[in-house]
Amino acid sequence: EDLQHGMNVSPGPGVTDNEEIMGFVDVVKDFKRRLSCRVSQEQDRLRSGVDQAQSALGPAGCTALRYALAAAMLFVLRRVGQKYVRVVTVATATVLPVYKSFKALEGSDGSKHKRWLTYWVCLGAFGSLESSLDRLLGFLPSYTALKLALLLWLQRSGALVVYALSVRRALKGVEGRADALISHVTSQVEEGMAEVRASVQRGRQRMRALVERETKHVHQQ
Repeated sequence: EDLQHGMNVSPGPGVTDNEEIMGFVDVVKDFKRRLSCRVSQEQDRLRSGVDQAQSALGPAGCTALRYALAAAMLFVLRRVGQKYVRVVTVATATVLPVYKSFKALEGSDGSKHKRWLTYWVCLGAFGSLESSLDRLLGFLPSYTALKLALLLWLQRSGALVVYALSVRRALKGVEGRADALISHVTSQVEEGMAEVRASVQRGRQRMRALVERETKHVHQQ
């Protein structure tokens, strides 16, 4: 209303065009200030409502609500198409954790470094079993929702639990053999790369010698 009022104000006698423009600019600035103030008030009101809801539900209730919303979203996407469910699952497993890992690396909190590194270890272990689980449990109507809930739980604190109870024990059992195998494969790859570099170097030398010989032959003719 203020903006419209400012636009409809007609200049009085002796008012220059410059003064009219400045008056219009002042009206626009005042309207922008009022709008920013109203938006800030609405944001504070929304934040207050969210805080009250979280306080009423408690930590367990908030977690259950997140999982319920995720399950509902997956149910809707399942109706739309399986490919969209796959996109949501992949995005949940990677997009937010990538950003959280970035924030952890840019910060100095060692606990966050351990938390997200543990998550990626557990995600890799889960990914190695995912195809088998999909074939065994994919027929269940709620399987995708359960998988998404598992990913969300791993991102919160579940990764530390899963790592301590299963992943760490499994990796400790094969640690010696895995280190030996990795060392053997690494040495073989390095030897192969050294042979390739040597072959390339010999090829360059032969090519250079051939070019020099042909150049001398042309000059002699």
